[in-house]
Amino acid sequence: MSLLPDAKKCSTCLVCKPTSDFHRSTKRASGLQPACKPCQRETRRAWRTAGRVRSAPGGPVDIDLSDLDEPVDEVLTDAEILKAQAPSKPAPKPDIQPDIQPDIPAPTGPLKRVLIVPDTHVPYEDGRAWNLMLKCARDWKPDTIVILGDFGDFYSVSSHDKRPDRVRLLDDEVASINVRLTELDGLNASEKYFIAGNHEDRLERYLTQKAPELFNLVKVRDLFKLDSRGWKYTPYKQSLKLGKLNLTHDCGNAGGQAHTKALGTFQHNIVIGHTHRMSVAYEGNAAGESHVGAMFGWLGDVKGIDYMHQVQALRGWQLGFGVGWMEESGVVHLAPVPMVNYACVLEGKLYRG
Repeated sequence: MSLLPDAKKCSTCLVCKPTSDFHRSTKRASGLQPACKPCQRETRRAWRTAGRVRSAPGGPVDIDLSDLDEPVDEVLTDAEILKAQAPSKPAPKPDIQPDIQPDIPAPTGPLKRVLIVPDTHVPYEDGRAWNLMLKCARDWKPDTIVILGDFGDFYSVSSHDKRPDRVRLLDDEVASINVRLTELDGLNASEKYFIAGNHEDRLERYLTQKAPELFNLVKVRDLFKLDSRGWKYTPYKQSLKLGKLNLTHDCGNAGGQAHTKALGTFQHNIVIGHTHRMSVAYEGNAAGESHVGAMFGWLGDVKGIDYMHQVQALRGWQLGFGVGWMEESGVVHLAPVPMVNYACVLEGKLYRG
């Protein structure tokens, strides 16, 4: 005679069923598994296919098993049933530490705005390009202005052959240059730097060759009234240090790779003029530091060029200027501002000349 009861309540579906619907269990006092055979089959299928079981109180397992038609008659142990019915736990989050570089302090104050004016060659500047640069600058309101050299052309004292229809007196050139400097003064920048280029150096070379007696009497910084205007002067073949950025007219190279060669010369952040080209390059070193080399085009008039084919100039030279944002730490973040069809974009705003 069997000692098993005639009926038993399933622990999963909570339905009383005949004892024949339950598998036997020697570990249970009742001699039967707590869940009926159909519930065990569904639990096993769900456990195998989904890796976990979702069950609702008082109802069957909430998983669609219509695509599973293979017979499943295996008997689950109590531990397996409890494991299958337990709610799944989210996977532990990986222990990822943020990439913190404590030796690089975060910016703590407003960034200083730096306007970088490339070769302009007054009085042979491109008027539309110059006015477009001023339009941007008046809106942008730079804290610092840097002239990269060759601001004036000094054609009148050039040692090169001169076209008769282009010859101008030196005082005419100087007067035009002072007009443009006054326009830059009107931007009300708190710091202003004038770096001399090889064209400003034409005056010193001329005096050395033609009038050495006047060498100390005629100076670029005096002709341009730089001291009274509040401009700090850097002679040709020297460099200005602005925070962690070096600026100079040239390092003795021209062409499309002059900025990378200057970067190799300085082994540090460097901006150059001279080339009339626009390009920015970044290089790292073994210490993991990143340095930038940049050149920011020019603002001259290509029609005034008489020492090379205009097509060559149009192909390689770029109208535009440069800007930078300087942190309190001295790091300067640079950006070129190219002019395309006398239009440019600065901080997301479109300007037209």
